[in-house]
Amino acid sequence: MIISESRSLEGGAIAVMARADDINAILWSQSTVQGIVLTVKPVGLTATINNIAIDKSTTVFDTLQNTHGWVGIKGFNFRHVINQSAFPEPGKYAIEYTVTNTGGYTSIIKIDHEVVGVESN
Repeated sequence: MIISESRSLEGGAIAVMARADDINAILWSQSTVQGIVLTVKPVGLTATINNIAIDKSTTVFDTLQNTHGWVGIKGFNFRHVINQSAFPEPGKYAIEYTVTNTGGYTSIIKIDHEVVGVESN
């Protein structure tokens, strides 16, 4: 399980990047990931819950990547952009990726995300 915190401005998308491996410390790859579901749950807000199947071919990489502003030495093998429509209003959101691996077990990426309102003049 990977747990993180993030913040964004109202109306902005976020990019989730991780170096992710399985219970045997083998990096995720196209062949080891069976499916990915994204859930975005507002915490104490009136918006609805989103459960979205994610395409692994555009999200999971077979080799570690060092692009898109990644600052880690080793790189990332998971990257997904969550569109601003998933965050309809300022507040706190629980983001969760549930990843089913070909070995039959599940991995989870959890993010506590806060959307900060933008004041207009």
